[in-house]
Amino acid sequence: MTLKFRNPANGDVVEITRLSCVAAFFLGPLYLLAYGFAWHALAWTVLAIGPALIWKESALAVSLPVTCLLYSLMIHPLLIGKLRVNGWLPTRDDAVPSPRQRGYDVFGEAPVSGPIDAGRALPPTPRTAANDGESSA
Repeated sequence: MTLKFRNPANGDVVEITRLSCVAAFFLGPLYLLAYGFAWHALAWTVLAIGPALIWKESALAVSLPVTCLLYSLMIHPLLIGKLRVNGWLPTRDDAVPSPRQRGYDVFGEAPVSGPIDAGRALPPTPRTAANDGESSA
């Protein structure tokens, strides 16, 4: 299942795929911290290691896999919620992420199938002497 979101401000596209679930399962709190979920990383640590500290070390054999599975299932809604709060909009499936855009599952640059488009030029902005920081006095 691939979900794509577009940033309306600059047109960047981010994909969320199943690899994010795999990464969340194996990397745990490191993956959560990398994408700005500090409280969830702390909760992951408490849920995974806490029972072993309270009861016996054998509790870790149950709590660690359960916590990994729980957060691998929760990562898609967490990522979608974060993108929507930041103003990203769901987009169609044929939208292509730009090569410089880091996705939530991509750890390298996306392959480029054609010539790289330089984008469109921005209109010139009017500048006044007060905004330049240069005064003639």
